[in-house]
Amino acid sequence: MKDGRWIPWNPTIEIVLKEKRTPKPLYTKEVESVFPKRESVGFDCLAADFVEPFGKGTIADFYLHYDSVVPLNGVTLLDWSYLTNNLTISSAGGGGFITKSKDIFSKMISEYEAPEKGYTDTVNYELKRTRDNIFMDRKLDNDKYLFLSRG
Repeated sequence: MKDGRWIPWNPTIEIVLKEKRTPKPLYTKEVESVFPKRESVGFDCLAADFVEPFGKGTIADFYLHYDSVVPLNGVTLLDWSYLTNNLTISSAGGGGFITKSKDIFSKMISEYEAPEKGYTDTVNYELKRTRDNIFMDRKLDNDKYLFLSRG
């Protein structure tokens, strides 16, 4: 600033906007359900539910496998400050996942089209901790999202 004005004064600033296209709605649904540990459970995106016997879905688009371990060496099962949680999401039928960053400057937070390359067939999130330390906290951050390819 100089004399109460930003330097350079009256600059030209280029603004690039996203192209306005025919919008296609994205549906989200929060699913609260209990499914077993150490067992893969399919999720049907069309039905927005787990596949039978855990929900009303019929064809799995991806699988979730959850495991949680509390070490037993002197630690009671009620002491949840020593634990390892692991969630693996696996594709069904040759598809895969890609993690992308949300666009924080637009209401359209995702890309218009899914990428053609760079998919992985599994995504793993893990938390390892003790009462005092977190050794690993691998998760999907709030500023990221997943693309799912059905193969």
